Amino acid sequence: MSKNLKYFMREAAEVEKVVTVPAPESFKDENGKVIQLEVKVLSSERIRAINEGYHTHTVALDKKGNPYINGGNVVFRDERDNAKATRHILVEALQYPKLDDPELMKYYNCVDITQMPEKVFSRADEFAHVTRVVMALLGIGGQLSEEEQKQADEKEIDDASDLSGHFSQHQHGGRCGLCGNRDQAGRRRLYVGDHGC
Repeated sequence: MSKNLKYFMREAAEVEKVVTVPAPESFKDENGKVIQLEVKVLSSERIRAINEGYHTHTVALDKKGNPYINGGNVVFRDERDNAKATRHILVEALQYPKLDDPELMKYYNCVDITQMPEKVFSRADEFAHVTRVVMALLGIGGQLSEEEQKQADEKEIDDASDLSGHFSQHQHGGRCGLCGNRDQAGRRRLYVGDHGC
């Protein structure tokens, strides 16, 4: 059996799919239904880049401003702002609501995107819910409840596709969310439910 590398050659749209999950219970529409969050599943490369943006590596200095030396080597000081990095990840992952939208930021009188998650989801339980759900979808912490996982699986959205369609038929040989196949147009299936294989 030959080992084919084509299975590992994916487009960015396949890696960074958008899924919907329920917002905190306090966010309801005019009919009383809980609003659905749209979350982009960021690539590990993008998550690492965001984290590195909140990491500083500087020479450690004493009170006189001289560098610390230990065993003939300069000592460095590593500082990470994990809380701010997490909030930045939330902003990039959330597609609805788009937390870095200028209109939304103006409403909250906010100029730093990393403050937006705590402005929009101001109650501790809201912020905890959104953080848990987003981090679980990104695969870097938290867990979805069974109901949230089921809903996320059923409401998978492809950024590059027309969202009005529902692919229930596709040709074998590509990849869908359930069996690894693509639809006839070669795009990822929008919904994992109603599989049809």
